[in-house]
Amino acid sequence: MVSDVAVWVKEYGIGGALVIGNITLLFVIVKWTLATTRDILVQAAKERESNAKERESWNQAVNKHGDAIDRIIGSLTRHDEKAEERGRYVREEHKQMIETLGRINGYKG
Repeated sequence: MVSDVAVWVKEYGIGGALVIGNITLLFVIVKWTLATTRDILVQAAKERESNAKERESWNQAVNKHGDAIDRIIGSLTRHDEKAEERGRYVREEHKQMIETLGRINGYKG
């Protein structure tokens, strides 16, 4: 290695050896950067797949909850309709009961 550097210095001078050294250093840096970027992209792709699966499971859970809420709302609506019907029936019974009690008590109206 040292003899190679001595040959470069002898052949190209100290400036040429520095230029070749800088080019070699830049080549190593670019090669390392590309390898690191490739690893980051592979990791990001795996995370995207994992995130897609997680989003799908959350979407299914939200849909199930939405269906449950729709059923609850339907039950409440039916309950309100029946309550209104019972209320009409009770009011009608009360009117009849008041009329009957009024006749029993001698009320003439």
